[in-house]
Amino acid sequence: MAQTYKYFQDDMEEKKTNKVFYKFVIAVVLVYLVIFAIVYAYHANFEYVTINGPSMQNTLNPNPEYRDENQVQDGVIVKLGTDADYGDIIVIDRGENASSIIKRALAFGGDYFTIASVDFNGGRDYRLMRIKSGTEEVEIIVEPYIKSYEYWNMIEGYTSNGIVYEGILYPNFTQDLNYQTTTFDVEIEGQTHAIEFFQVPEGEVFYMGDNRTASLDARTYGTTKQSDIYGYVVKIVHNGTFIKENPVKWFFQQIGDFFEVIWREILIFFGMKT
Repeated sequence: MAQTYKYFQDDMEEKKTNKVFYKFVIAVVLVYLVIFAIVYAYHANFEYVTINGPSMQNTLNPNPEYRDENQVQDGVIVKLGTDADYGDIIVIDRGENASSIIKRALAFGGDYFTIASVDFNGGRDYRLMRIKSGTEEVEIIVEPYIKSYEYWNMIEGYTSNGIVYEGILYPNFTQDLNYQTTTFDVEIEGQTHAIEFFQVPEGEVFYMGDNRTASLDARTYGTTKQSDIYGYVVKIVHNGTFIKENPVKWFFQQIGDFFEVIWREILIFFGMKT
């Protein structure tokens, strides 16, 4: 009888061990599947892009070096899709026969915008002005990210009815690109000015580089379709070009960026970050 009980006890212990093992295997498989799903989703929705050129200085490539005649240094992680917002840095796909460009989205379909030289905050600078679609408020945008207001002011202005407009935007939009103007009264430091604005066509976006004196952007080419936005920047990787040349540094950089981007998406999902 005792021998039978021992066999029974051994059998029970073996079953318990098997259950623990099976649970462990299932847990490992589930963790693997979760990690696989997260990594797959990450690579399906995000992409690393190397930045060439000076048009987004000082935000990107503030101290570039030359590689193959291109100014390179920084890289960016881009969230793929067209759902960009005001102020986002966007990558624009210009089709098979032209390179993609990276700029800042500043106005969308239905918005009115202009750039005029005005007295503002004790100085006289070019200022982007914007009236968002469905509103009447004129926003005079202060852009701390641009390379230099002083450099931007060096662009020769274009005077119309006593208002000095930016000399790249205004003649191109009124003459070559033939955008219609609408005049709005804008109060600036106690004085009212009649200023001409352009409207962004529905489904399009107005964009500029942060280095206004070294950027070919919507001021020259006109607005582009929002569907041409390849993605928008969620993470800047400073010195990315040179980090990639060191496999160990690049591996840990990728790991850190991965968790930072995933954590950002989690916060956005739960409404803790916009």
